[in-house]
Amino acid sequence: MQAVQYKCPSCGGDITYNADSGLFTCEYCNGTYTIQQVISAHKRNESIDLTDKEKQERQTEFEENSALYNCPSCGSEIIADKNAVTLECYYCHSPVTLVGRLSGDYKPDYIIPFSVSKEKAEEIFLEFCKDKIYLPDDFKNGKVLEKITGVYVPFWLGDYSFDTRVIATCRRHEKLSGNRTKVKEYRADRGAVIYYDNVPADGARLMDNELLDALQPYDYNALQNFTMSYLSGFMAEKYDVGAEEALLQQEERARQHCPKSVEAHLKSSYNYASTNQAIVERQSVNYKYALLPVWFLAYNYNGKIYQYGVNGQTGKVSGSIPIDKKKLNLRSLFYSIFGAVFGFGIGMMIIGLLS
Repeated sequence: MQAVQYKCPSCGGDITYNADSGLFTCEYCNGTYTIQQVISAHKRNESIDLTDKEKQERQTEFEENSALYNCPSCGSEIIADKNAVTLECYYCHSPVTLVGRLSGDYKPDYIIPFSVSKEKAEEIFLEFCKDKIYLPDDFKNGKVLEKITGVYVPFWLGDYSFDTRVIATCRRHEKLSGNRTKVKEYRADRGAVIYYDNVPADGARLMDNELLDALQPYDYNALQNFTMSYLSGFMAEKYDVGAEEALLQQEERARQHCPKSVEAHLKSSYNYASTNQAIVERQSVNYKYALLPVWFLAYNYNGKIYQYGVNGQTGKVSGSIPIDKKKLNLRSLFYSIFGAVFGFGIGMMIIGLLS
């Protein structure tokens, strides 16, 4: 019988069981999961494949019902339903123009649908702004909130397998009589094939990479096969970064993590393990094109664009916000005057006590 190897539902990395907490932990993304979540993710990954006929039907649907729009101001390219009207760019809020239909190369394989409503995203935005005392006054008004747009961001998801060999120095402590301990040193040579599934990287140059990284992780157990119906009422960014370029850093990060996984396994058998040499070769790779949901807001303040986002699946929030320098200067002036007056008062009290 073939052994079943469960993976992290979020990043596809190796998971280990923690007996104290009763949860599975991923050393790669630090996620924690119950056994039910792990099994559910495994079953979902097994059942997501489409037949060739279904793939062709989805391809035809995409080509016939999608439309590509271009922003003359900032150059962004937006995918929407062909029947969408009165569209504007979610980066610079300029009207966009219809370019034409898209070819099948740009049809996503998968999509995670929005589960956070626009009303909830606005509520999260206002909570995020609540304690920011230096925000411009109009940043929290209704006109700004109206600009929050549901955007499906293009992501590449990489599935990797790495052939990994680690040569390490290991030590095992053996207790002797009394309080004595004997240390034995070993040379360990271990090999393993390590898998990573759904390693994410965004494929849009205009999107703030730090913002999108901060909105991770998504629950990839919720991936659905793409259909045009999911785009109804939303827009999607057209990818302009290919899979290999987008995932270059993430692949290297996964590669560097492989020896750590083997070393961690050695440490479960020895009291000490330190890698002396590691050889890691990519065995296989598979790229998937997916759309991930983000409630997105771009705000132009004094000629600089600030980007803010809410994860459309989890509600996690991140973004850069503008600072009203007039408010900052006024507050600084107030504290300076207050400090001077307070200092003068203390000085006069001291003089009075001495006289």
